[in-house]
Amino acid sequence: MSSRIPFKYPRSRHVRKQRPPVFADYRKYKPFLRDEFGRQCVYCRMPDGPKTPNEFGVDHYKPQKRFPELQADYSNLYYCCNACNSRKRDFWPTPTQLKRGVYVPAPCQHKMSHHLGYHQVEVRSRTIAGTWTIDLLDLNRDDDMTYRGWLLRQIERTFADWTACRDRLGKIKKVLARGLPSPKVAKLDAQRAKLRVALSIAEADLKMLTGAV
Repeated sequence: MSSRIPFKYPRSRHVRKQRPPVFADYRKYKPFLRDEFGRQCVYCRMPDGPKTPNEFGVDHYKPQKRFPELQADYSNLYYCCNACNSRKRDFWPTPTQLKRGVYVPAPCQHKMSHHLGYHQVEVRSRTIAGTWTIDLLDLNRDDDMTYRGWLLRQIERTFADWTACRDRLGKIKKVLARGLPSPKVAKLDAQRAKLRVALSIAEADLKMLTGAV
């Protein structure tokens, strides 16, 4: 495991792996979409762990009001935080806007990192579509950037704990390999058991904080 900044945009187009049953109610696809997109909002890249899945929902890339025939089409649905979903609303580019490169990129249709990228806690644009998306979804609100900074600090602290436990376990393993009296072995075994629990907790926390699965 390595320290991982969760905000990176994918470099390649996403190929859907989930094969859910066909539902008439699009909301039933949410758990499949959560797994499909690694528990992260496809637009701002925030993981749902610290915020809880209740603050995330299903986004219709092509909005329901304009494309009612796609309202329960899995290929048109994305995992999205409620903030991005509410700001995106029913936007869909006109032919004129498309010619100008004005649209919201989506991971199955576009290489997201071509349009958007993070510099520390700020989303930066690389294309006209990226600039439009940042403005439309208000991705650099002060509150959002403050939250991202807090999240990065939690990740780094938890990763430091994980690294310390891993290194200590490695040292104990080397000491035990030398051959020691039984009382010392028992003491080190007890320490090793506690460190394994702490390592497991830190690993689970990292997965929660980053959206890693």
